Amino acid sequence: MSRRRHENRARAIASTALWLALSLALVAGCSGGADDAPSQAVRIDPQRAAEEVAASLETATGQAPDSVSCPEGISAEPGAVSRCQLVDGSATYGVTVTLRAREGDEITLDVAVDSQPEG
Repeated sequence: MSRRRHENRARAIASTALWLALSLALVAGCSGGADDAPSQAVRIDPQRAAEEVAASLETATGQAPDSVSCPEGISAEPGAVSRCQLVDGSATYGVTVTLRAREGDEITLDVAVDSQPEG
């Protein structure tokens, strides 16, 4: 793929995702639960988090990013904000993931890609 096409693709993903607040329900991939001690943080594991963020971006833009990583996973506490990274071509963008709601194992997230690439 040409450099120009990568740049256009990265811009399309970033600009579309920036103004689009994405909601998605995650029903699997959570660690922790109602019986866990209060000191244990409930999180969505890194691999599942990255897959769900990538899928929602592809749905919103019609284009899959080259990769998404969420090294720390995503916090499953209501109101929590987590950060992931999106790589598209040679550009890397930060992604803000905010938990809107949680009911049992089902959670709803807002996903927003930074308007400018990192570095």
